[in-house]
Amino acid sequence: MMRFEQLKRDPNTVVKKKLYKSGRKWVVMSSIAIASGIVLLGSGGVPVQADSGNGSSVVSSQNDDYDESDRVDGEKASDGWITYDWAVYKINHDSNHLKLVIGKDGTTFSNISADATDTTEWSKYSANITEIDVIGKLEPSKNFIGWFSDLPNLKEIKGLDNIDTSKVTNMSQFFQGDTNLTSVDISSWDMSGATTGENFANSGITSITLGKHSVLSANDLSTTYKKDNKIYKVSGWQNTSDPSDVLTPEGMAGKYTTDNTQDSNITWTPVGDEVASSYYIQYADKDGNPLFNDTDTVYPGVLNDAFNLTSLQLNLSNIGHLIAGYSADKVINETGIVTKDENGNLVAVVRVPDIKPVNISVSQKIGNDDAKDVSFTIPVNDTAYKYTDINDPSNSKIDLDKSTIKVGDKDAVSFKDYNSGTDLNSILSKAIDSLKNSSGVLGDSYGGQTPITVNAVYTKNSTSGGGSSSGGNSSNNNNNEDNNSDDNNGTVTKLKQTVGTTTKTVNLYDRKGKLVTNRALGKNTGWLSDQEYKLNGTLYYRVATDEYVKVSDVYVYVADKRVVHVHNNQLGYLVDYKGDKITNRALKSDTDWVTDKYTMINGQKYYRVAINEFVSAADVSLI
Repeated sequence: MMRFEQLKRDPNTVVKKKLYKSGRKWVVMSSIAIASGIVLLGSGGVPVQADSGNGSSVVSSQNDDYDESDRVDGEKASDGWITYDWAVYKINHDSNHLKLVIGKDGTTFSNISADATDTTEWSKYSANITEIDVIGKLEPSKNFIGWFSDLPNLKEIKGLDNIDTSKVTNMSQFFQGDTNLTSVDISSWDMSGATTGENFANSGITSITLGKHSVLSANDLSTTYKKDNKIYKVSGWQNTSDPSDVLTPEGMAGKYTTDNTQDSNITWTPVGDEVASSYYIQYADKDGNPLFNDTDTVYPGVLNDAFNLTSLQLNLSNIGHLIAGYSADKVINETGIVTKDENGNLVAVVRVPDIKPVNISVSQKIGNDDAKDVSFTIPVNDTAYKYTDINDPSNSKIDLDKSTIKVGDKDAVSFKDYNSGTDLNSILSKAIDSLKNSSGVLGDSYGGQTPITVNAVYTKNSTSGGGSSSGGNSSNNNNNEDNNSDDNNGTVTKLKQTVGTTTKTVNLYDRKGKLVTNRALGKNTGWLSDQEYKLNGTLYYRVATDEYVKVSDVYVYVADKRVVHVHNNQLGYLVDYKGDKITNRALKSDTDWVTDKYTMINGQKYYRVAINEFVSAADVSLI
């Protein structure tokens, strides 16, 4: 039996005052960041707008540090071959909008090389990267090619002046294909020793700031630019400080050569009045019925005599649009059929096949009872899909050794060996996330298949104590469910879980049931417990050697930092840890709340949003 030589506090209970970006004001309440969307309930349950609870709202400014809870991927310079730090973070907790962070403050990374034939480590997130922040000093050598290319949704790059290009000899395709990037300043770059090519080709850049050591070749620049949602052919580039100074692309290349010694930085913008041939995409089903018109994005194209766009290879995942239930990777007609719409605009009709949803097989079995099928499906390529939790059976504990999960082509393993959580929902969530593509969805490669199979096995609780302990929410690993008499005539059930206190200090007792007078558990703290102990009809949880708390004084929980959203047109009613309804407060509809843990109360799942206030999982969705 695991022994506790001292009180062991659950490290997950320390909640940072990190604010969630949602466009709303946030207040800090009891060390948990929450939105100012509380409503007070008056007589008859009529909602009344409330303040922060003390007559005034305490508004905190947004912390600009990167929240590790939003980290998607990354690598340190010391790992493997990579010579620099990089990481990808969710913006506003949204996996469809990512920030790429390169480097580390106060650190210089030398001898960086990237070849266009290599795939940068973050390329799998290319469809969702919207911002780049270079925070460390980078010293690339020789080849430095295509680092920030083919990022169709990239809109902003910070810290380009942190890149020292003085040793680069080949630098090309750097911003190629960045169709939503409109402005770039590379005036600080020393490109005097480099050959270049296609650095801004097929991009959306309409403002380029160059310096005294900038270098351009004629094919670096885009041949078209977008203005007022129309595509124009570029006839020249205009100096924004001197509108009379207009250079052809060839003239720009002649001005910025390897021996360029310009005296000042100049910002150039494209000019040209001739409208280029352009089209938008209309996605249709296999019979040609329209599904989605991408009229917000216009593409330049070359028309041939057959009124078809030449070499039009369309791929939904590259374009960046995902249609639930339809393929993101396949098109029925590889060459788009170009027609004119009712307004005379060119439209390329692309037919895409429909695909079946992904099957997730889940069964729950308690002891020797018959297994319950709780399987579900996930729409393919649905960016709006949110995983819905499965309720654990009441009065039971998950058996991590006997429960198994099979993901993809891998062999089935126990929950314990899967090592991605200690409860059904956290393991399921992790498994689903592992199958998502760079767009954050399950792609059509899993359509109609069953890539995840879960057999969850539970053991019945030997007792039915008060509070949330009977809800089965604990992270248990019950290798021995037998009740064992100890030398003080109490009965012991081994388990492994975390228990929390609320707004009151909680008394400790020894194994004889005698009050410990010199120690207690503090308010709003969490503690590890390894056994349930019953003495003279009273249930206790052990939190240290010969130190126990009454089950009725604490609640069992699972640490799980999330943001929950209250459903539209309904209030998020609150209860305390015992399940008693809070009658004077509720969460306003359509508001977001930070939660750090969940618990099971009377067999139902609840998320904590304040020290002793919990909202039902049925009233919210996870963000």
